[in-house]
Amino acid sequence: MKILFITQILPYPLDSGGKIKTYQTVKALSRKHQVWLVCFAPESLPLLMIEKMRRVCYRVEIITSLYPTAQFKEIKMFIFKSIFSFLPFMVCRYRSREMKNLVEELVRKEKFDAIHIDHLNMAFYLPKKKNCLYILDEHNIESDLNWQIFCREKLNKFKLFSFLEWGKIKIYERRIVPRFDYWLAISNEDKKKLINLGAKEKNTFVAPIAFKPRPLFKFNKDRPLILFVSSLDWWPNKDGFWWFYKNVFPLVKAKIKNINFVVIGKNAALEMRNLMNEDKNLKVIGYVKNLEPYFRKTNVFIVPLRSGSGIRIKILKALSHGLPVVATRKGAEGVVKRNGQGLILTDNPQNFARTIMELINNEKKAQALSREGIDFMKKNYNPQKADNILRKVYH
Repeated sequence: MKILFITQILPYPLDSGGKIKTYQTVKALSRKHQVWLVCFAPESLPLLMIEKMRRVCYRVEIITSLYPTAQFKEIKMFIFKSIFSFLPFMVCRYRSREMKNLVEELVRKEKFDAIHIDHLNMAFYLPKKKNCLYILDEHNIESDLNWQIFCREKLNKFKLFSFLEWGKIKIYERRIVPRFDYWLAISNEDKKKLINLGAKEKNTFVAPIAFKPRPLFKFNKDRPLILFVSSLDWWPNKDGFWWFYKNVFPLVKAKIKNINFVVIGKNAALEMRNLMNEDKNLKVIGYVKNLEPYFRKTNVFIVPLRSGSGIRIKILKALSHGLPVVATRKGAEGVVKRNGQGLILTDNPQNFARTIMELINNEKKAQALSREGIDFMKKNYNPQKADNILRKVYH
C-alpha cells in the first residue's frame, strides 16, 4: 500500500517516548508498504537525522518550524493568541500554511491508499475530500491529560488555560475522531476512551511498542542509584519529579546516606538544576544519547507520575533492560495494574520510599523483579505482536 504518514515532529533522534513509538510504527510499515513521511523539524536539526529517516521511508518531506519544539518563553505570545481561537492550542501550535499546501499537493498528485495521522492534532491536515483510508494513531487522550493538569495545578493563569484547553480539545476530539476508518490506541484504557469519543470498537486496536530485551541490571549495594528518565519540559514529568523529590527522596536519603538520585532528560528547568548546588545526592543531567551506562549502575528505576495519558514508554525501556521499577499507579497506567511483572506500584510516599530501600538492600527481591520484567516484555511487547496489529489495519 501507498501510505501518507503525517506526524508532528521528525521521529529521530529517538530522544522521547513519542518519537520511539512513531519511529517503530514507520519502520514496521515501511517493511511491507511505501511510506511517505511528512512532518515538522527544527531548522537546527542536523541533516544526518533526516537522512536516517530517508533510509527507512520511501520519501520524507520536512517543513521547518520553530513552534513544535519551542519552549514556553519563545511562544507565549502565540499561546495568548490561541486563547481567542476556536481550535485548541495543541492544534494551533502546529498550524502551517506551508504544511497544508504540501499535504494538499501530495494528495492531489499521488494516489494514496491510506493517510496515517500520528497524533490527533495533525488531523488538521486531513483532506476535505476523502478518497482513501484514514487511520488515527493516538499516543495520548489529550482531553484526559489536560483535565488532569487542571485538577493538579494551583489556582493561577496556567490552571485557567488548562481548563479552557480541555474544553476545546474535548469538542475537537468528538468532531474529528469519528472521521477515521481505523484507530490505534497505546493501551486498553485509551482504546475504551477512543471508543467513547466515536471510534468503532471493531476497528480500534491496541498497538504495542516492540522492544528487544537486553538485560543490563546488576545488583549494586555499595553505590546505590535511583534513576528517573523523562522529557523534563512535559508537565506530568515535572510534577512527578517535584512530588518525588519533596515527599519521597528525603525519606530514602535519611536511611541511605550514600544514595544517588540521577535525573536524565532534556529541558530541565533552572530551578531543578540549581538543586544540585545544595543537594550532593542529586544529579540532573541533560539529554543522554546512550542510556545503557546508567542502566548498568541503576538499582531502581522510578516513574513517579501523578498525571498523564497513554503509557510511559520509559517504563517499557527500563523493563526491557531488566531494571526493577517502582511507579505510581498513574505512572504505570496502560502497562500493568498490579504489582509484579517487573514493577511495584504505590501512590503513598512512605511506601514508595520503603519499596526503594527494600530493593536496594534485598538482592534476591531485586533480581526476581528484574527477571519478571524481562519475561513480561518478551510476552507482551515483541515485534511479532506489533506487526500483527498493523496487519489488521493494512491488510
